[in-house]
Amino acid sequence: MGVTHPWYAGVFPAPGTGSGMRTLRAARGAPSPRVHDVPLMESDTKGQDMTGSGSSERTTGGLAGKVAGKAKEVVGETTDNEQLAREGRLQQEQVDAARDAERERREAARAEQEAQLEREKAESRREREEIEAEVEQREAEEAAERDRKAAEQRAQRQASEEVRDAKAAERTEEAIAEQRERHAEAEAERRDEEAMKLEREARRAEAKAAALEDEEAR
Repeated sequence: MGVTHPWYAGVFPAPGTGSGMRTLRAARGAPSPRVHDVPLMESDTKGQDMTGSGSSERTTGGLAGKVAGKAKEVVGETTDNEQLAREGRLQQEQVDAARDAERERREAARAEQEAQLEREKAESRREREEIEAEVEQREAEEAAERDRKAAEQRAQRQASEEVRDAKAAERTEEAIAEQRERHAEAEAERRDEEAMKLEREARRAEAKAAALEDEEAR
């Protein structure tokens, strides 16, 4: 099976075979190839069918499409084939447009990723702020509970001290009252003893006086 050479093999020399300009000048005398007879270079990017002037122009994309379009433009201008040159320019424009669209798509995707990252950062900040607010509220509640318990304990201690002081005062008053009572009792006993002593002395004096009277009566 023979090797099929592309249509531009006779126009563009293989690398290292000589000047391409001499080949192009030689090709000016060659008959212009018909567009429908020219095989197109294939690319990984699917081509598009463009309808114009009653003919179908197939273009390819990507770097291969750019090179093929430039080759068509050069060959068309060299061979005075305006339709081929126009197809080459159109293919290059489509490749550039596809490249621009891809760049815009990537930029849009990058912008969306950055926006998503910012949203995630904002959400993280919001969650962190909510957690910090909850922690602060919980700490404030715990501090208020500690203050309440401390106040209750102080009140209980103060009440206990007041009760203790009241009991101490009561005991003091009771002791004073007991002391006064004992003193009064002792004073009463002393007075009773003095009264009994005076009574005994009075009785002795009466007995003595009676005895003296008896002696005088004899």
